Amino acid sequence: QVLRLRVGLVTGCVQRVFFGEVNAATARVLAAEGCEVVVPAQGCCGALELHAGREDAALARARRVIAAFDRAGVDRVLTIDLHAEQIQAFFDIPVDHLYATPVLVEYHRQFADNLVVVAPDTGRANRARGFAQRLGKDTPIAIIDKRRTAPNQVEALRVVGEVEGLDALIFDDMVDTGGTLIRAAEALVKAGARNVRATATHGIFSGDAVHHLVQSPITEIIITDTILQPPAKSHPKIKVLTISALLAEAIFRIHREESVSSLFID
Repeated sequence: QVLRLRVGLVTGCVQRVFFGEVNAATARVLAAEGCEVVVPAQGCCGALELHAGREDAALARARRVIAAFDRAGVDRVLTIDLHAEQIQAFFDIPVDHLYATPVLVEYHRQFADNLVVVAPDTGRANRARGFAQRLGKDTPIAIIDKRRTAPNQVEALRVVGEVEGLDALIFDDMVDTGGTLIRAAEALVKAGARNVRATATHGIFSGDAVHHLVQSPITEIIITDTILQPPAKSHPKIKVLTISALLAEAIFRIHREESVSSLFID
């Protein structure tokens, strides 16, 4: 008798997609009823900026990943906080795009009394506003008006909004080299912020990012465990929150064929 299964595959990051492809193909050989891939961090979708040559390269990487899923016979993809949400349009299969917002909000509510949520650029202003409203309807926001002079290099110009005497929380989807956060923190301190903390879903920490971040004015960096952090990148300033319960609930609902739309809180 053929064993009929529904299979959920978990990979830590999209760079391991070909390992996931092998597992997905194996699941098909075992005659699984369905194959869903859980990819908490899709690295190919990061840094999809409108700079010369960069957008095409990022899209090409995304297409290769999607093609690998198609070859493996994947039926559905579950992911968290895509840096470029338009990537979903390239999939011919359902994509459940979750946000880590509920996990982050639960942690940051304890600091909400004197808080201002800061968007690191104008493109993140709407997400920052939504995050602030979930912390409290009167939580203000501010925006860093910046100019990106080259890929992964940022020059912070000024702070738009009132931050003097407040505890600033920089809200972003990922921390890569840390340049954005560091220059934003320096601008906030110069503008009179009492304290600067940062939060993001994905902790990439490229190169010497951790070394530079721990020497910056940022007092705490809160990320989630969508990407496994090696011991070399651990530091008392960096706090990691787990998204396991959020993923577990989504997987449970998918396998019960229940709606997951109520989990799409951005």
